[in-house]
Amino acid sequence: LAIQFITERESPLRDKRVRQALNLAVNRERIVQLILGGSTEIASQASVKAAFGFDPALSPLPYDPTRAKQLLSEAGYANGFRMPTSVTIGNSPNDTTVFQQVASDLAKVGVEMVVSGMPLSQFSRFLYEGDWGNAIAFMKSNKLSTLARINVRVPTSVTRRDAKFSGSFQAW
Repeated sequence: LAIQFITERESPLRDKRVRQALNLAVNRERIVQLILGGSTEIASQASVKAAFGFDPALSPLPYDPTRAKQLLSEAGYANGFRMPTSVTIGNSPNDTTVFQQVASDLAKVGVEMVVSGMPLSQFSRFLYEGDWGNAIAFMKSNKLSTLARINVRVPTSVTRRDAKFSGSFQAW
């Protein structure tokens, strides 16, 4: 599962502490065990073990909603905020349930993740045209064993020059 945050526009997501808080707020172990049936493991990075660039020294981030709330408060969002999120649906097993769980976990720290589904064709158009309105979440894998991750990846560029993103942070 990957969530790409749009950080070019004015948004709470421009603050690194907010992105870190969102990472810490998601209970990945619960998702892996209860929703994905223990068929995968929590990722420590965007690369899978067999991929070039995988760093075995990196550990998965912990589930720490207390620290997440603290970071949100430090960033000026003690009362949370609303985060519209477009998600691709029907591409991976249990993807809708996973997105619902992520939204539930974020709500516990005060972040309202407003989920709207979209087909993969629309996601592809957004990618090509750079017309990103919200945070984007999608699940993609050839094997279930590589699913247990939210990679908060913020590309430095995509197809169009005006579709710029900044920063990078791995979530789960």
